[in-house]
Amino acid sequence: MWAGSPSRRGLLRGAIGVACAALGADAALAAGRTSEAKLAQEQVSYQPTPKGERKCSGCVNYEGNGNCRVVAGPIDPEGWCRLWNAR
Repeated sequence: MWAGSPSRRGLLRGAIGVACAALGADAALAAGRTSEAKLAQEQVSYQPTPKGERKCSGCVNYEGNGNCRVVAGPIDPEGWCRLWNAR
């Protein structure tokens, strides 16, 4: 073996380090997704009535059953907020 070439042990340590870093990054991303807080209805000017043709049931964020991906609390399918975005 000549000077400057990596040993098997060094290569294995490096590979293990890279794998651990990748797993740690994935765990951090997953933790960030689960800890995202929804916005209060007041923050997004939520109203339980539609704004013209715009209503929660036609928004990409509406999940059905009174749930929204970004707004907290019970959501009326006929409601509206300023985050409304057509499906």
